[in-house]
Amino acid sequence: MKGFLLAAGLGTRLLPMTRHVPKALVPLMDRVLADYGLGLLYGAGATEIGINAHHLTSQIRTFGKSKSLVVFEEPEILGTGGYLLGLGAFFDEEMLVVNGDALFFDDGEFAGRLVHRHRNSHNLITLVLMRRPDSLDATGIDAENGQVIGLGSGDFFFTGCQIVSPEIVSMVKGPSIVPVYRELIKAGKLGAEMFHGNWFDCGTRSGLLAVHRYVAGQDGFIYPGARVEPGAIIQNSVVYGEGIVWAGAILNDSILFRGEIEPGVTVEGEILA
Repeated sequence: MKGFLLAAGLGTRLLPMTRHVPKALVPLMDRVLADYGLGLLYGAGATEIGINAHHLTSQIRTFGKSKSLVVFEEPEILGTGGYLLGLGAFFDEEMLVVNGDALFFDDGEFAGRLVHRHRNSHNLITLVLMRRPDSLDATGIDAENGQVIGLGSGDFFFTGCQIVSPEIVSMVKGPSIVPVYRELIKAGKLGAEMFHGNWFDCGTRSGLLAVHRYVAGQDGFIYPGARVEPGAIIQNSVVYGEGIVWAGAILNDSILFRGEIEPGVTVEGEILA
């Protein structure tokens, strides 16, 4: 089985941070988001891993080289299905795919279950799903008995991890993979495996803050190199190494990637970079 990390997105939900760093390379503690995805892929048994790149390509290329990944550059974004058409001989066997901003914790067996379900079925794609909380703005998915039976409504949502078989390449007709999903549902070949741990969409401010709270075990995190003056107030926020928060400033529910917050200034619900 091969692996693939999707990292070509523009990261618009994390602007202006992603003007400086691709979303997949946003730091999380002593690693970057992509490292967590690579850990999942290698842990599941992927023997060779690819990564796609579009936004700030040189940074992804350097990261990929440092990790011995096969880098597929996209001068134009090819989309959730279109990228498969450009993989050529790389996509010659089952491939475990994960979004670069999707992080999975506390259900270490799910990848093994996913591989087992896919290989012991007639499915050409098997999605990793979770039960959909009311607060999540995500497309609903109907699934039962290990099969996806409908898109657009339902109790589950797609986590950004899936196994795809190379036979689907001929079914991809455009940038989106959703038409392929719909075709496979009709054929009874779109599988589903459930994830039961803690999942984070780190491509949003709230998701990136939440995963910091989870991993660090505290409401605010200050990276080495950052300067936070006594008298500054940091609440449910992250200050990266190039950030400065002066005495009397308040940072709440926000991310300071670089720059400074002057004394007496209150920042709430923002990303600063």
